[in-house]
Amino acid sequence: MFILYLLENATLVVVVVVVVIVVVVVVVVVVVVVVVVVVVVDVVVVAVVEVLVVVVVVAVVVVVIVVVVVVVVVVVVVVVLVKENLRSLSNRYIERLCGWLLVFFLEEWGQKPFFSHDFEEKMNKF
Repeated sequence: MFILYLLENATLVVVVVVVVIVVVVVVVVVVVVVVVVVVVVDVVVVAVVEVLVVVVVVAVVVVVIVVVVVVVVVVVVVVVLVKENLRSLSNRYIERLCGWLLVFFLEEWGQKPFFSHDFEEKMNKF
């Protein structure tokens, strides 16, 4: 109502001033809203990206640990099963191969096998 009253009774200068004030207020409100939206979106995106990076790093570490544990367990189970089967089958060539592989892996990992002193003597008897 007040705006209609001004438009009917005011001069051209007053109308221009009111229009300019309204336009300035609308522009300021739009700029403030855009800035707030951009800042909020930026903060949310940065937080989401940081969380995703942490989740991916933790997932990769867990997968690597699980793979290493599975490989070690499979190797130990295979060596134990092969050794048990070899005792019953008395297959000396395969037993020698498994023994040499075991010695090779233990030496590669920087550990000396506990039977290294007499291992070569035992292998030579075969």
